[in-house]
Amino acid sequence: RSLAQVARAQAAAARDLQLATLVDTGTGQEFLILRDEPSREGRHWGCFVFRLGAKLPAVFDVSRPLAELRTLEFGATLYEASKSFALLLPGAHLRANGDGSADMLQFANKVSLFHLVRQVILRETGDDPLLFLQVRGARFPFAAQAVLSPGQLVHEFNDLPPLTRQLQDCLRSQLGVEAILNGTLPEASGYTISSLYGHTMRSQPATREVASLWLS
Repeated sequence: RSLAQVARAQAAAARDLQLATLVDTGTGQEFLILRDEPSREGRHWGCFVFRLGAKLPAVFDVSRPLAELRTLEFGATLYEASKSFALLLPGAHLRANGDGSADMLQFANKVSLFHLVRQVILRETGDDPLLFLQVRGARFPFAAQAVLSPGQLVHEFNDLPPLTRQLQDCLRSQLGVEAILNGTLPEASGYTISSLYGHTMRSQPATREVASLWLS
C-alpha cells in the first residue's frame, strides 16, 4: 500500500481524531496530519505527521519532546532535512499524569494511541524497507554532539544498514552533526534503543531497521 493509504489508515484506526491536509506553498510538499479534534479538551493524545512522496522511508519517534531538551526541535529539523515519511509526537510531558501514564517509554503504557500509530504503520507497510528512529536527549559524560545507536552493534559507519546509513549521511552533510556510534566508545555503550521499542521491533522482518539518536 502507498504511504498515503497508510496515513489514512491511521485515521480509521483511531476515533475522535482529525485528519488534516497541509501543503507547503514554497515546495508543494503535501502532508497529512493526524491530531486531536480541536473541539475536544484535555486528552493530549499527540500529533502525527505523514509526508506524501517521502524520500527516506523512515518514522521518527520523539518520545519525550518536552522533557528531553532539543529533541522536538532537532527531530523536526532532521525530519524535514531527510524528507522522511512520519514524525510521531506524544501530546504531553512525561510527568503530566501522576500515575506515569504519559510516559511513552514505559511498558505499562504500551496500549496507547502513540504506540497504536506505530503498530498500524508496521502492519500496513508489510515487508517494505522502513527505518524507525527514536530521537532522545541526554547530557553526555564525554565529548560528542550525538550518539547513534543502531539495532545491532557496529563499529564502522560503513557497516550500518542502508537506511540508517542514509540518515547518518544526512546528519553530517545537511545538518553538520558528527555523531559517534555507541559501539565505538565504552562510555557511550549505554545509550541504546529503549526496551519497549526493542520489544516492539523484535519480530519484524530484516527489511525493518531500528535505531536511536541521542543528542547532547
